[in-house]
Amino acid sequence: MRTFLVSIIAASAIFAAEAQEFEAAKKFYIIPKWIHTYGTTYHNEKGDTGDGIGLDLGYRFAEGFGIEIDVTYERTSIRAIEEEEVTKENAKYLTTSLDLAYTYEANENLGILFKVGYEYEREKIADSTKHNTGLIYAAGFEYRIDEDFKFVMEYEKSTIDGPKGDMLAAGIMYNFNL
Repeated sequence: MRTFLVSIIAASAIFAAEAQEFEAAKKFYIIPKWIHTYGTTYHNEKGDTGDGIGLDLGYRFAEGFGIEIDVTYERTSIRAIEEEEVTKENAKYLTTSLDLAYTYEANENLGILFKVGYEYEREKIADSTKHNTGLIYAAGFEYRIDEDFKFVMEYEKSTIDGPKGDMLAAGIMYNFNL
């Protein structure tokens, strides 16, 4: 009987601690990130690899689910191939998106991340500027550093056609409450 009572008390304490931890979970996050684009061939244009920076602002509204707004800026170069002539131009991309994110907590330190969203992209190559919209989808992971910080890495694809190609992003997530 005594073992049963001790088990009940211990289970109650663990349950209360877990419930309190969930209530105290930090709902907001910000992720400054480094970006690497892979470049691809699109019609007569060949995109080189490029680099950039980005910032995600997010809010967790349910267990594992969040919504985020992100902004990225990337620079690369594009080689246009016209018959026998190849010209190289600088390219700049400014992208914003609204994403739905889901993180599956594999254990207390590792989360598997999935995202889907809608993006707006401004592409400037030499003197030409294009505006595009499309869907993004991404997968990655979050690794807990401590209570407030996580290392985040994700691989992202877009339905927007162009020479920029896929994107790899790595950053540090800071979790907070307002």
